[in-house]
Amino acid sequence: MLFLDPVTCLAAALYFEARSEDIPHQLMVASTIMNRVESRRFPDTVCGVVKQKHQFSFYWDGVKEVIHEPEAYERSIYWAQEVLSKNISFHKGCHYAGHDVSRTWMDGMTREVHGYHAFYEGGC
Repeated sequence: MLFLDPVTCLAAALYFEARSEDIPHQLMVASTIMNRVESRRFPDTVCGVVKQKHQFSFYWDGVKEVIHEPEAYERSIYWAQEVLSKNISFHKGCHYAGHDVSRTWMDGMTREVHGYHAFYEGGC
C-alpha cells in the first residue's frame, strides 16, 4: 500500500495503529505524529514521521498491510483531514506504545494510559 500524501499517511497510521480504539484515543495517536512533525528531533512531514524506520510497526515490519475494514479506514481518512486542517491536538508528547510495553526511552517521561496505548510527554 502506498502512502503518498499527508492525509493517506496519517490515515494509515490511525487505521493500522489504533482502529480498534475510540476516536479520542485515535486522535491522541494523530497528535503524537503531528507533535513529531513540529519537533526538530523527527522528520518535518507527516509521511516522513510515519515512514521513519523503526517507529511505526505497520510500516516497517515487513508485513504487507491490507485494509480489511473499509468503514474504519474511511473514518481514519476523515479524522486525518480534520487533524491536518484544524491542527487538533490532544496531548503534547512525541511517543506512545502499547500500555504493557516498557523501554528505557520511557524513563523520566510522564505516562498517561488511554485504551490500549500509553502516551508519553517529553522526548520532543
